[in-house]
Amino acid sequence: MILFSLTALRKGYNLKAVIRMNVEGMKKSLSHMPIFALIGIITAIWRASCTIPLATLSASPVSILYAVYLYLVPIINIGRLPKMIIKKK
Repeated sequence: MILFSLTALRKGYNLKAVIRMNVEGMKKSLSHMPIFALIGIITAIWRASCTIPLATLSASPVSILYAVYLYLVPIINIGRLPKMIIKKK
């Protein structure tokens, strides 16, 4: 962000215009953040449940099914999380 801002300043844009462009760009990118968060959550669950290592090591189907089960349990609980938070308050 800093490098792009410095480049814009060198190209002749004034500081106010550069700040406005940065803010507009950030607003556009905020709509993508939940998707990146979900991708991060899913890959973390895969790593925690050993789905990726099992799949790369050509494990037995039973082991892969167990890893998929471990993958699905946290996802099911994510759906219940807002209800649990509301009940605590």
